[in-house]
Amino acid sequence: MEKRGQLKVAVPILLTRDINKAADFYTQKLGFTVSSIYPNYLIIKRDETALHFSLAQDLDPKTNSCMTYVYVSNIDSLYAECQEQNIIHPNGALQAKDYGMKDFAVIDPDGNLLTFGESTA
Repeated sequence: MEKRGQLKVAVPILLTRDINKAADFYTQKLGFTVSSIYPNYLIIKRDETALHFSLAQDLDPKTNSCMTYVYVSNIDSLYAECQEQNIIHPNGALQAKDYGMKDFAVIDPDGNLLTFGESTA
């Protein structure tokens, strides 16, 4: 009997109007490092998480519906980092949720919503 295929890691591809500005935001505000940068594509990493960005010059940040949920450890420390950078989403303060997670949200200049969460179980 053939073994079932296993999923390993999912990497979101978010949209950006400007590759260099996205790189600046994520490195300066969220502590990512640039892994690869091209005129139309960006790959950044922090710890075990990678995010990819594709150029979409006609992107409207007000209608962008890209969202990513990132599982983390030491969420209180990460939240403090993001508070220092003043990048917490207005409706995304850190709080325990009834679905067993403690999370908060950040929105980038292109309207991409990133929610960071840690299990409370």
